[in-house]
Amino acid sequence: MKKILALLIALMMLALPMASAETVFTFADPVLKLNMGEEQTIDLTGLELVLAAGELDNDSIGLKLSINGEEPLFCLKAMVIDNQLILTADGLSNTYFVVLPERVQNIQNFELPENIDLEAVIDTVVNGIEMDGDTIRVPYNVINDALSQLVPALKDVEIPGVDMNDFADNVNKLIESNSGITLEGTYNETDGGMDVAAKAFLVQNGEASADPAFNLTLSLGENISLTIDVADVGSFSFSVVGDQVTIAASAEGQSFSLTGKVGTREEDVAVENLDAVNALDLQNLTDEEQEQLGSELMNAADGLITYFSSAMGDAA
Repeated sequence: MKKILALLIALMMLALPMASAETVFTFADPVLKLNMGEEQTIDLTGLELVLAAGELDNDSIGLKLSINGEEPLFCLKAMVIDNQLILTADGLSNTYFVVLPERVQNIQNFELPENIDLEAVIDTVVNGIEMDGDTIRVPYNVINDALSQLVPALKDVEIPGVDMNDFADNVNKLIESNSGITLEGTYNETDGGMDVAAKAFLVQNGEASADPAFNLTLSLGENISLTIDVADVGSFSFSVVGDQVTIAASAEGQSFSLTGKVGTREEDVAVENLDAVNALDLQNLTDEEQEQLGSELMNAADGLITYFSSAMGDAA
């Protein structure tokens, strides 16, 4: 349930910049390839996700996510108001709410402490940068010096889930052990774009690792590609070629890739003001309420479930 809620919140955050529900984002013809020890392809050509958002008359943000095949299959509706995410779907009798995590609530209100001298921190980093041809290097000790300048002020910053005292202790341990992370990067302009590469090398007791612990490449132009490799963990890639988007990841011998067509179009979509007053707490439902929700969801998503079942049956 937490993963589902996180996904819904992420979708909502992505939708916030949209000016009106007249412009919708689409993701169509997805193809999912899995390798979990056995290769499998799930071809969902013909499926389309339509995402619309807009500001409602009560200054809240409304969201509508429609999943369509040859006919409408499922429609999710949501609204962000105050510190709550209100949810429902076509076919459900009730609206439901979840309280947004504090870190999500506080993002837009976050302010740096007044006693942080950002100019001094920036000067420390800029003065410590090393240039070698097209390569820019920020040594670990320079990064540690910059962090040590931030520590006194950051101790007073409240970040949910983060103990700033532990952060300060870790910075001190890095400095005392002559350890840290050295960053290297290159930047090249191309016709109509740029290529960026960044690497991070772990340093322990003054000795840097021969191989990067983190490797990032980014190409921006007519097409877009991003690749991230984390040593001993896995890799992630994202690319846009024309209207085709591909997202892929691999870790521990397992991998997946998702491709599909993205776009926007003008469409008159009604983003609704949901009933927040009578919404049920999704994380504290009674047994009876859970049973009702489960039954209604199965009925509401019957077309979507049938569509996926057919695709899974054809998977090879």
